[in-house]
Amino acid sequence: FEGRDLVLCWDQRKSTSLWPRTSTVSPQKPLFLKEIDQLWASTFDAPRDEDLGVSGDWRRKVEKPPSKLTRYDATTTVLVDNHLEKFERNPLGSCVLVPTWTASDEDDKALALDGDLCRTLTQYATGDCQEIGKKLAGNGIVPKEHPSPTEDDVRAVQDYVARGCPDGPLHPSLE
Repeated sequence: FEGRDLVLCWDQRKSTSLWPRTSTVSPQKPLFLKEIDQLWASTFDAPRDEDLGVSGDWRRKVEKPPSKLTRYDATTTVLVDNHLEKFERNPLGSCVLVPTWTASDEDDKALALDGDLCRTLTQYATGDCQEIGKKLAGNGIVPKEHPSPTEDDVRAVQDYVARGCPDGPLHPSLE
């Protein structure tokens, strides 16, 4: 995407665990939220910081590394994931929902240059991600709303607390 590079991919260590809430992907796995505001609140030296909870070799291959600290904000970033549940607590328009890739699906065009994902990311790359995201919300891969905890989620947390939090303390956001 002209003028924009993928610069990082935060792993689970930078996500918020909402245990005892579980993921729809696996009832044994805690729900981990990807909260984009945590990225926006961070400032780091992209070429040198190594303990950021970053997966893979995300560092750009550049001739001249940046000379100042890198900071991201709502105008320059978008969250991409294949599970809507991870978008809870994020601003509308800041997230792109991609289909889950299946190796056996020969017709999978999710990453095609003329596909929805590339078209959408190209639109984001033209300017202010926050403003563009608001306009794109509801277009199919930019959700028009993000999930909220269900009554069952609330009951699961209440039950966990009533049992004395046997697997460890709650995340502060659940107290």
